[in-house]
Formats: sequence, C-alpha cells, structure tokens
Amino acid sequence: MRFLFVYETAAGKVRDLLAELLVQDVHVIVARRGELSPRSADQALLEQHSGAEAAACELNRKYRKNVQGFVTFTVEPRKFRAEDRQLRDWLTRRDPAEESPRTWPAPETAFLDAATSPSLCLLSGALDTANRLDESRWAFAAKSADLLRNHADGGSDLGPFREWQANHGVAFAANGRVEYRYRASTRTDRYNRPSQWHLKAGDRTSPELAARIYFTVAELDGRSIVLVAHVGPHPSDGSYSADFGEIELAT
Repeated sequence: MRFLFVYETAAGKVRDLLAELLVQDVHVIVARRGELSPRSADQALLEQHSGAEAAACELNRKYRKNVQGFVTFTVEPRKFRAEDRQLRDWLTRRDPAEESPRTWPAPETAFLDAATSPSLCLLSGALDTANRLDESRWAFAAKSADLLRNHADGGSDLGPFREWQANHGVAFAANGRVEYRYRASTRTDRYNRPSQWHLKAGDRTSPELAARIYFTVAELDGRSIVLVAHVGPHPSDGSYSADFGEIELAT
C-alpha cells in the first residue's frame, strides 16, 4: 500500500484523478483545515504499513513532520495539478514490493461475505448480475463490500459517504437516474423510502465497466441497517422496487 496526502481543497480533484487512472493501491489521507495529524483510522493504517512510500500535495510542514516517521515521501508537488506528469506516473506505477497483483474475490462472493453481518441485508436478486462486472472492477466491488459491512457494523471512523472516494478510493453519489424504493419491516417498525444512493466506478463506458452498487441505510427499531438492492453493471435508468420484507434483527 502507498499513501497520498492531500489538503482538503484538492480532495475532489484527487478523487477524479484516481477514478480516471483506475488507481487501486493508493490510500488517500485528507488533511483538513486545522489538523496537524491524521485521524485515528488513517493513523492506524500508517502504523500498520510503516515505511510505505508516499506522495504529498499542499501539505503543511507540521502535518508532514508528524507523519514522516511512518512513510517515505518520494513525490511532493507544491500544488496539485491533475496533469502533473510526475504525480501521474507515480500513481500508475505498481508497487515494486508486490510480486504479483492481488487476486480479488468475485463480487458475488465479496457481498455474500459482507452479508454475514446482521446489520447488512441483500435484496433477493441483488447479486444476479454481480459477476458480470469486468474483472477490472472486482477490486472496487470487494472494497465496497468491506466498507458497507464496516459501516453496518458501526465503523464510525469511515467518515461521511461523500468522503469515501478521497479516504477509501470508492466513489459515492447521492443522485442519479436510477432510483430504488426500499421497503423493509420488523415486527414493530416499517421503512418505506426512495433513494438514489450508490457507489460507483466508471462513467460513460460499457455497462460491465460501469460498476454500480445501490444501497441505503434504513432506521428500524432504532438501529441502522444497510440495505443493498443491486450489485453489478449499471442498470437501465428508471425506478425499481426493493422490498426486503420482514427483517429479523439480531439481539
């Protein structure tokens, strides 16, 4: 794993560049205004991968000093520019320490594993087309499954969905041309709301390369439950029903 430190004002542009270059092995750490060190989840990763290679864009000196004991900075452009050749070459270079590329599980397998969490539910048929995704998107699907499971299990350090691209390399969108109406219930509560929320990788390309994961977070009996309606290629634009029926919450 490599790390890219970037100041918050450039986080959105970094997100777009990573998506364009299909970068999977670089973890982005966003330095927010007033922060002099990473947040706890990022700090834990730095400690776990101590000595990893890193790049930094627009990082203040005090912040850099506090993390330089955990990483080796090799690329440090003064300002972030998406066309910066040195940065682009660094991002697209595979880590030489990796003797072979990581093998990712099939999307169906990744989400079936995630669904072992009592707080993540799959709609019947949600995985019917999951494995039709191009294999270049399997890493995205596996990372998404892990993130959604961790969120379902109460992962408070994951940050807001809108920051997942910058922090975890997985893009979130709150709106789009596909909408699911989610229905779920327990013996004492009901949930019935539409949502366009989805995680995505790939735009303006073939369905197999345009990976989409449609989900929402439902409040039932005072608990947050992640409901996953679709994992696979981009579905046709339109409205869909996602009826989960009665859910038995673990006690």
